[in-house]
Amino acid sequence: MGATLLFWGWQTGSTAFFIAGAVMGAILESSRLFKTRWEFSDDEFGRVWTFCNVLFVAAVIFAFNDNGGPSGLSELFENFSAASEHTASNAGAMTVDAVIRWLPMIFFLFILAQTFSPADGVPLEAVFLYLRSRLKRARKRGQAVPPTRRFDASYPFFALCLFSAAGHTVEGNSFYFGLAALVSWALWPVRSRRYSLPIWIGALVVAIVAGFFGQRLFGQLSRLAEEYDPQLLSYLMRSSADPKKSWTDIGDVSRLKLSGRIVVRVQPQDGAPPPVYLREASYRELAESAVNINKRIYKQLVWDTGNTNNEFPPMTETPPESGIFPLHPESDNRSLVTIGCYLNGINRDDKYAYGVLPLPADCNRLENSRAYFVYQNNLGTVLAEGPRLMIFDACYGSGMIRDDLPNADESISNEDLEVPTNEIPAIKTVISRLDVTGKSDEEKIFAVTRFFADNFIYSLTQENLPVADTNDTALSRFLLKSHKGHCEYFATATVLLLRQLGIPARYAVGFFVHEPSGNGYVVRQRDAHAWCLVWNKKKRTWENLDTTPPSWVATEREEASPLEFLSDFQSWVEFEVLRFFDYSHNNIRQYIFWPLIPALAFLLYRIFRGSRRHKNQAKPAEPFPWPGLDSEFYRLEQELARHGLPRQPGEPLSAWLQRATTHPELSKLKERMEKILRLHYRYRFDPQGLSDLERRELRDDVKTCLALDE
Repeated sequence: MGATLLFWGWQTGSTAFFIAGAVMGAILESSRLFKTRWEFSDDEFGRVWTFCNVLFVAAVIFAFNDNGGPSGLSELFENFSAASEHTASNAGAMTVDAVIRWLPMIFFLFILAQTFSPADGVPLEAVFLYLRSRLKRARKRGQAVPPTRRFDASYPFFALCLFSAAGHTVEGNSFYFGLAALVSWALWPVRSRRYSLPIWIGALVVAIVAGFFGQRLFGQLSRLAEEYDPQLLSYLMRSSADPKKSWTDIGDVSRLKLSGRIVVRVQPQDGAPPPVYLREASYRELAESAVNINKRIYKQLVWDTGNTNNEFPPMTETPPESGIFPLHPESDNRSLVTIGCYLNGINRDDKYAYGVLPLPADCNRLENSRAYFVYQNNLGTVLAEGPRLMIFDACYGSGMIRDDLPNADESISNEDLEVPTNEIPAIKTVISRLDVTGKSDEEKIFAVTRFFADNFIYSLTQENLPVADTNDTALSRFLLKSHKGHCEYFATATVLLLRQLGIPARYAVGFFVHEPSGNGYVVRQRDAHAWCLVWNKKKRTWENLDTTPPSWVATEREEASPLEFLSDFQSWVEFEVLRFFDYSHNNIRQYIFWPLIPALAFLLYRIFRGSRRHKNQAKPAEPFPWPGLDSEFYRLEQELARHGLPRQPGEPLSAWLQRATTHPELSKLKERMEKILRLHYRYRFDPQGLSDLERRELRDDVKTCLALDE
């Protein structure tokens, strides 16, 4: 068992769990050196099991809250969709993963009680509530109690440790070979003696080899399933900004359903104005992807970072342990804003929460950050790993958006000027109406902005317009026919129009800040927005350009649920709890279980102290816990022993009584004593017991015998 706990701690990949496994294993194995044992009663085993279950429930609640379960369920009930369902299932998966990791520690006390008990296993009544309650009812009614059934909890705990160790991804085959070795070790004492040792070892080797190749095949099938149609899976399961791709809803004729859940909190410092846009990512290349959903080909526009932007080098914390992460070398920012957001992803390598940070586009430095790692690509997208709730200060206000410059090398394709071939006809048709030939870039940008302001409206619904020809696209229908759409339509169309006019432009996604709350602002999931970055040749910097009609804010607000205040309250509670856990006290999480330590110590004291007292005392604390122990026959037995006729060890009562009545003084009481013995046997062992009359006869006959004997 000690080796299994050590193996569990090793497989978790955590030093703390490895130390915990070593300590628990050493405690259990110490039973081979220390022979002291405690005689636990069935009730005491039941109390230990109850405590372990309470600890299990507390662990589930803690893990569920720590992994965003309440907010995930709130979003699911408020806005049921593939994205919200994925968010909720992701929170549930992380909760299960955490609890599985803790299982050996949660139920360690129970296996410890069995290990240091002289009994052969633990009673089933201690584990199963139904059996325990049935036993209590039988005792209360004075009925015969069935014999206690016991089982060895070592093997279930052994399986529990292996199950917990299997819940963590480990490179290589170390887990499998460790599992095979431990299982072989556990099966050795209980191997069948019907077959010779070579046959048993051969069968075990065959099972290990077959299992090895079987698990490798299963792993290959799992990876194949994960790689199957990743575009469709990405569309159905996206829940936050992807730093490399942005799957739009352009072309979807259904109605968008946006959640009112609060996802970002913004508080400007020193009277500074709030940043209007919090950018998460920007993209350069537009492509069209065909997805088959319900036997219908769904053409979806996808924005990509391009060919040169998949690297995310780490940003160095300067100075170390200062919480300051410089993103750009310039320091001319004049404003400071505190941002609180959530990291909803999990890094599979180190299990840290990670995600994209919503930042002002001209942010050049993070301060007071508790991020473990910060990464940034050359398009200004910032990834962070750290606590699930990230609270930091962002320096901004210079107006200098420091993304990569447009490609000036004419020998290389400039992705900031590329327009998909199938979109060019509609784009050229619109440009022909703008009358911008020979005009400056500023005038061209103004003409495009004016075009959308005068001719288009914001709408969350798209009509299923007839397709004119094979070159007809969702974007062309938006530009030439429907003249209505959501922000993704406006941003995408604006980027392509500007590119066709020779102005470098990029597609940006993030949030629009507009809703005051207390001393700051709150940003809801429905405030997610898309806009443009346009290149200013004179200033040599990127600038925000938003052509979506301002009415979109009011339109989104009209979609709000009347019960949104409940979601706001839940979001506030979650935010305050996480802030207290992660920021008010650095190590508050480890303090959560400190009250359990004295509680556990007190429980152990009660159990061990009670067990010793139960072991040393001959008489039970209760007067007559078993039926028949109050029989007057025992008084008669004691009296005869006092007169020199004791019962010999192992001598049956009937033989002893037969021998005692051969004494001359007791021969006259032989028939009466035989009757007393029959009544005593029935009273002691017959489930029906004695009637009131027979019980009185037993009592009176014993008194008579004692009186005559005197």
